[in-house]
Amino acid sequence: MNDGPERQKLQINEFGATPKSLSEVGTYLEDVSFNPFTHYFEFQVAIGRYPASAGDIRRLLEFPYEFLIHSHRGGLRIETGTEHHVSTDGGYLERAHGLRLHMYTHPLQSLVTTPSFSDVIVSDFADRRTQQVLAHPDGIMVYQAPVYNPVHQKPFMGDVRDLMYLYGKSIGVNLVGMGSGGKNIFDLCDREKVDIQRKFVEETKMIIREARWEEVDELAPILRVINLQDRISSDNPPPASILDTINFKRYGYGRRNFLKNFGGQIDMATYSAGQLSSNQRMRGRWRKFAITSLQDELASKALPDHYKKDLTMLLQAARALRVRLDTN
Repeated sequence: MNDGPERQKLQINEFGATPKSLSEVGTYLEDVSFNPFTHYFEFQVAIGRYPASAGDIRRLLEFPYEFLIHSHRGGLRIETGTEHHVSTDGGYLERAHGLRLHMYTHPLQSLVTTPSFSDVIVSDFADRRTQQVLAHPDGIMVYQAPVYNPVHQKPFMGDVRDLMYLYGKSIGVNLVGMGSGGKNIFDLCDREKVDIQRKFVEETKMIIREARWEEVDELAPILRVINLQDRISSDNPPPASILDTINFKRYGYGRRNFLKNFGGQIDMATYSAGQLSSNQRMRGRWRKFAITSLQDELASKALPDHYKKDLTMLLQAARALRVRLDTN
């Protein structure tokens, strides 16, 4: 997800007039020459005044580098990437959280017509309300983070790398470098990699909607998502989270992260996939740690009632986690 040294941002007005639309971004970039591994452009377009067409988006795929496109201040921010990555700035992962739209492209020269495993990991950083979109050589896909564990045939919530490990182990291919045995995905040919990635995306129910470039009617609702006019709900929504009932707007950075940290790990212990679900010793140690930490936080002075209520809910959930004692 990171190509190396930090790239330098180029000034748009040094090379021509500032583009106002996605179409003009394509025209602008056709007339400039730069090294995408050392430099990048960042554009802001008023998508409400200048909606993007399917042709505008597909035109971006003609460039030999990826694009990162996301909602920003009521419009779209477009950043040029490199051949295989949307950004060399790891901070873009954090920026994916809380956005209305998080989109990127795979160039026409790429064989990858599905989210890659790197993209799967990135999908886990996005907010549930964020519409994630991929434009690729065959068409456009709206997708979400994995919501289903096909190995255990249960809903999934947790660290997607745990799910990738399990899935790789089930097909005899090491997907995450965690010793799952079998072949390493990096040793496979490009076609085999894409096929495995596509099957993973399908079987974990990541796909919300997709359409090929020639399917005009099917593309229309996806274009409304990209133009920030609408959103598309999934037929396979994420499983319920213990955090769903918490109003995080009430909290500052510290308390918000405290609740999200313990709530997220309770979810991971609830849905089968990772160590907190399968490793009973680790599960037992974490349960004890969580109960102590939540009790200590509740014992703090001058806590607002809504914070006490949310902490108590998490504490009760942590206590309710069952741990098998027959771990020999």
